[in-house]
Amino acid sequence: MEKIKELKFFTKKIPLTFDSNGNSVNTLDIEQIKKEIGEVDIDYRSIAISQTDTHIMVTFRVASNKNENSKSIGFGG
Repeated sequence: MEKIKELKFFTKKIPLTFDSNGNSVNTLDIEQIKKEIGEVDIDYRSIAISQTDTHIMVTFRVASNKNENSKSIGFGG
C-alpha cells in the first residue's frame, strides 16, 4: 500500500511599501524565511503569490525530508 504524504504550507505576509514615485520597494528574503520555518525544505517551485492593497502573501510548499529537486525556482508561463 502506498504511503500518503502530508502536504504542508508556509505563508509569509509582507507589508507593501512604496518609494516617493509610487514604485514598490519590497523584497523576499529567502534566508530569513528559512530561519522562520526551521528544519524543513522549501519547494520554491510551488510559490503562490497574492496581493492586496497593503500586503503581499507568499505561500510555499514545505517538506521535512531533503529533496534535491526542491532547490530551484521556476515560473511557468
